[in-house]
Formats: sequence, C-alpha cells, structure tokens
Amino acid sequence: MVRPTRLPCGAYVDYATLQKFWSARSGNRPDADIHRFAVDPFTMLTLDPTSLKIDEGLARRSKRYLERKKELVQFCRRLDLCCPGVPMKLPLELQRTSVETNLQSDYDTEENEEEAMLKIMSRFPHINGKISRDKSRPQI
Repeated sequence: MVRPTRLPCGAYVDYATLQKFWSARSGNRPDADIHRFAVDPFTMLTLDPTSLKIDEGLARRSKRYLERKKELVQFCRRLDLCCPGVPMKLPLELQRTSVETNLQSDYDTEENEEEAMLKIMSRFPHINGKISRDKSRPQI
C-alpha cells in the first residue's frame, strides 16, 4: 500500500483503490462529483473523502517490509546459485528484534547454539562454517 487509509469501519485500504472504487460507482464519468459516490466499500455508508487520513506510519512499515523482502529474495537466489565449497560473504546484518529476543532463550547454552548452527549448515553446506559433528562429512 502506497497510501494506506483507515476507513470508519476500521479497515485499511490504499487511497488509490478507494478512488478507483468511487470512480467505478460513478460509471467512470469524468464530470461526476466524487463526493456524491464516496462510500465505505465494506459498509456502503457514505463518508467524506476529505476526512480520511493517510496512515504514514503504516506506509513506512509497509515500505520497509517490502524492501527487506526484496533483499531476502535476492539473498536466497544467491544461496541457490552458489557452488558448494565456494566461500560466500553474508550481506545481511542481523538486527535484534523482539522475536529474536524471545527466541534467544532457546539458544542460551553453547550446545543449543551449536545444534542450531548444525541445522543451518545442513541446509546450506556451501556457506562458510567450521562446525561439524559428523566425522564422515568434511568440514567446510
């Protein structure tokens, strides 16, 4: 959503989508007064389009989410294309989030951290890593 707008019913809709909805209700007539056809699409109650506020905070969070998703998609593509045995520099900085903080208690001990690393390394053996309990597998 580029311009998320909170409707009186509590739902969030992009403002451009609202304008398209109102335009379709008016029969796509360019001379039609948009205020006459401005209704909440969920309740069909009339509303004043000038009273609607754009939620800038939600727009920023949405933009950050999309940027982060794009970075992760590119990173996953690099992981898929990387040849085993070729060292790869991890480009993403891990930031502490509330979810990470909650999950941290699961990996408080050194053994648990090592187990978690082994799980990751078994999925992506071509990433630089030095932890390996399985003696039959060569260390990377």
